[in-house]
Amino acid sequence: MKKNLLSIFTAIVLAAMPLFAMPGFDSYIPDASGQYVYYRDYSFTRESYIGILTYDEATYQIRYYSPEDLTASLPQKEVALLLTVNPDADFWDMTGERILTTILPDDDSLDIMNYLHDILYDFSSFRNKLFDLSPEDEEYVWGKDFWENGYKTKQNYPLFGGDVTISYDCLIPLFNIKEIIAPDGSVAFSCCTFGRLQSSDDKSFDNFKGFKEYDITADSRKSKIYKKAKSLKHTSGNHTVTIDKNWQTDNESDNFCTLNEDAVITMLSVPKFDQNQTKNDFFTIRSYLTSLLYSYINLDKCELRFDSKKNAYRIAKESFQPKDGGQSNYINTIEMLTRTDTGGFDYFSMIMFKKSYAENTAYFDKIVKSYK
Repeated sequence: MKKNLLSIFTAIVLAAMPLFAMPGFDSYIPDASGQYVYYRDYSFTRESYIGILTYDEATYQIRYYSPEDLTASLPQKEVALLLTVNPDADFWDMTGERILTTILPDDDSLDIMNYLHDILYDFSSFRNKLFDLSPEDEEYVWGKDFWENGYKTKQNYPLFGGDVTISYDCLIPLFNIKEIIAPDGSVAFSCCTFGRLQSSDDKSFDNFKGFKEYDITADSRKSKIYKKAKSLKHTSGNHTVTIDKNWQTDNESDNFCTLNEDAVITMLSVPKFDQNQTKNDFFTIRSYLTSLLYSYINLDKCELRFDSKKNAYRIAKESFQPKDGGQSNYINTIEMLTRTDTGGFDYFSMIMFKKSYAENTAYFDKIVKSYK
């Protein structure tokens, strides 16, 4: 379980890496090399995903992926393009292209390739029209709920059926588009995860194959039903959480508590990254929603709320770690980010295997609630 904690610290370290702007606009949170975003595209009749990756301010990849559909006798399908653009242009000015996958003239690969081009040109054009998208604007919804947060605008978009509603959120990298709602009110296009590559050897973007629904009956992981035990207060600095004798504390640091192989608690302080409180909040929260190290955060199962009484953000998220030939990991994480007087955050997290959390929900939730 501790291996999963590495992604938390890695996300914060990434803050020091070079940042840059997309062509034609400056994002509230600048993007960085290796950043990517994936969308579930409901305009296709089969399960489909669109991913966009930036290598630097002039080089991008866009990828279409659809998993095998045994019911409809459809094989896995992938179309990926490597693109270069003019970084000094105030629009999406494409200067080069290389096809990374096999394009067959007798199927729909060429149509998909043209569709990917349209997506990039359209998203760039729509985003450029917004100019300064900022959560400090009074029309920007923030702190209520992850899927309600952001700025919504109407747009005629024939590609998705006509007059659509586009939801923008500064937490979402690259074009900041979170969701597109079709004229009939259905979801047409929705951000399902975003992440950051750690090195040139990191294939997290290329290996993404969507999310599979969790089936507890197929989860062979051994788990334990935890009953009420003698309560113990564990303190780390100014953090306190009430656990019980089932938990073990780390011999090297009081920042960690472990519950056998089922859960880990960590408590630490997160420094301030920007003098502007709102920008600091957004930068920090994006870090904790960023998928890393072949572990994908499913934004469709993400909760993000701000508690004004506690002056704290609560994040509940589910991560998926696919494994070929082995059992994939489904992990639940509950995090609390409490603002401090110095402008940073006191951070608390509980990471649990999904099976254990499902079988001990009340037990874990009580411990989270005890955190101060």
